[in-house]
Amino acid sequence: MAQPGSGQSFLSGMSLKTLPRDMFSGSVAAVVTIAYAVSFSALIFSGPLEAGLGFGFVALLIGAAITGLIVGLFTRLVPADAGPDTPAVAVMSVLALAVGQRFLANGDGELAVLHVLVAISLATMLTGLFLFALGALKAGQWLRFIPYPVIGGFLAASGWLLVAGGVDVIVKTPIAGIATLGGVVVDRWPQLATGIGMALAILALRRRVGTYILLPGAFFAGVIIVNLGLWLAAALGPPVDSAPWFLDASASRSVWWPASAIFDARIQWGVLVRQSVEIAAVCGVTAIALLLDISSLEMARSKAVDLDHELRVNGAANVVAAALGGIAGNLSMVGSLLISEAGAVSRLATLTASLVCTIAIFAGSWLLTAIPTPVLGGVLIYLGISILYHALIESAGQRSMADNVLAIAIAVTIVASGYLIGILLGVLGACVSFVLSYSRISVIRQHLSRANFSSNTDRSPDNMRLLSQDGEKIQILWLRGYIFFGTSNRLFEYMRRKFWGEDAPRVHFIILDFAQVPGFDSSAIFSLIKLRNACRDHDAVLVLSGLSDSLRGFLDNVGFFPPGDDRTVLCIAHRDDALQWCEDQLLDAHGTADPRDTEFRRWLAAQLGGARLADRVIAYLDRVEVKSGDLVVKQGSVSNSIELIASGRMVVSLKGSHGKATRLHQIDGQTIVGEMGFYRRAKRTASVIAEEDAVVYRLDRKSFDKMTRTDPEAATALNGFIIRMLSDRLDFAIREIAALQ
Repeated sequence: MAQPGSGQSFLSGMSLKTLPRDMFSGSVAAVVTIAYAVSFSALIFSGPLEAGLGFGFVALLIGAAITGLIVGLFTRLVPADAGPDTPAVAVMSVLALAVGQRFLANGDGELAVLHVLVAISLATMLTGLFLFALGALKAGQWLRFIPYPVIGGFLAASGWLLVAGGVDVIVKTPIAGIATLGGVVVDRWPQLATGIGMALAILALRRRVGTYILLPGAFFAGVIIVNLGLWLAAALGPPVDSAPWFLDASASRSVWWPASAIFDARIQWGVLVRQSVEIAAVCGVTAIALLLDISSLEMARSKAVDLDHELRVNGAANVVAAALGGIAGNLSMVGSLLISEAGAVSRLATLTASLVCTIAIFAGSWLLTAIPTPVLGGVLIYLGISILYHALIESAGQRSMADNVLAIAIAVTIVASGYLIGILLGVLGACVSFVLSYSRISVIRQHLSRANFSSNTDRSPDNMRLLSQDGEKIQILWLRGYIFFGTSNRLFEYMRRKFWGEDAPRVHFIILDFAQVPGFDSSAIFSLIKLRNACRDHDAVLVLSGLSDSLRGFLDNVGFFPPGDDRTVLCIAHRDDALQWCEDQLLDAHGTADPRDTEFRRWLAAQLGGARLADRVIAYLDRVEVKSGDLVVKQGSVSNSIELIASGRMVVSLKGSHGKATRLHQIDGQTIVGEMGFYRRAKRTASVIAEEDAVVYRLDRKSFDKMTRTDPEAATALNGFIIRMLSDRLDFAIREIAALQ
């Protein structure tokens, strides 16, 4: 049966040829999971809670079997493995100790174990619901926004807890401090030295031996070596007390049924409520660990998956596991890579691992008393050091110093004061770090003047040269991002220094484009008010463009725009319209803004080199008066004429395949339209429409050919004028591109 939405059937990849490989790799993964289960159960139920060791071992195997079954059936990262996750188990050990201490103080070990089991089952159930809800609400991508310092701090704290827990397992008692540790070292130094030696040996061999083969090999080698050493010591010398080297043999293998707790009158639910922070930490750490595992597998296998789907699968697996007495587990990156390295190609490998874990529930109780505590503790210390190395050293080169320091601070806070304080520090630190980092990013995306950036308006060569010469009087700033107290004052100081410093050029117009600004806070308003007042003091006009309706309303509410005819501050919808308005004002100051006041013959004479040549060219032109809205050039028509705009304003419009016309740019009088298509004998690429009453002089191809034959001097002058105009446009376009880059 095909898996919904996966595009991959359940039997995909299975064959008789791959059957032995899948079953072997699944068995190898299961052996590693069982070894982990022994170590993790010893971690959670250590010291005074050792009576619950059998319950914990079985619960871990149940969780591994159920999560392995469900994840193996429905994950899209095939082949995969699932089971108890190291960081989550580290947090569970803290939860177990916090819950158990409330009853151990009264000497009631049985009640302490019962409440620990209830707390872990509750944490597993809530973890499953939390993961499933994230996936069902399509909120998985939000996990990818968790800042690194928070992730690194949580992982580092989990690593340290594993190291400390490994020591607790070896010495078989919780270490309360340096003084306690000193006393324990004297009594249990052989066990402690053996466990630390094993951890260091694994670390030394990890670069020479495959990571996925190393750990199971070291685990079983350690079991054999320690047992053989104890046997030889007993055979060659006085009897050896084996009790300090092994877990309590009285810890029976038992199944925990969470449903029975509902009707158990001994359960003090208030105690569990007071540990809600640790329970929530299990949910959060599991979600973070799952995100990291999925992301790592995506990279390792060069395959992208639906994170929401994986969250739903792992969430459902934990809900079922909790109901049946299992401990939280999830998709494992290490286990999945191990199962691949061992030769797995299909889901059958995962299902085999789940089956072997199920068999171990009924046949594996001897593991609890046959594996020496230094081996269990050594594995935990190795895992803890590996997590610490990855979180604080290996990743440090990819992060900033501030992120690394914050991650260490969060880890230390969690270890010293608990997860609640650590979470608060993480959120606060991440916010402060983000604000500081974001404030260093300039809110100004681009800053140009009219000298090297023009509006989408074709103007006469004279006006273009005038605007280029006086272009520094118009300054354009493109803004970006959210503007707040960390960036708004920097914007004002930048403009004050650039526009009103000692050596700054005289500025008449300042355009601020807010098209890429989603919002700003009240401090940005104060900076804008200071900028408005500075513009008024220096006789400059401030033009705001691209403001959204909400930002415009915000400014209106604080009375930012002056009333009446005061035009010192303007709001124009689009940046190009704002730039065009400023250009018109600058030309108007020179008396050249309205081309209808300029005689066409005088302009043409200046461009062709004299009035005589202008008259000779005009003789070949047809004078056409057009009304506002008239079509001067039609898109798609044959380019059989050149239009010289004597007066009036045109707009160039392009109609797309959807039938909607898009306004490209404007054309002022005393310029030329259609010359490129005319010379290339191409069809018109856009339409030209009169935006106001205008006068157009048209040179059709027949008249152009006649002028070329009968008056080559006039034709040469006209061609030279057009070439110069195109060269000027190209030169400005090159400088504009260079300025934008």
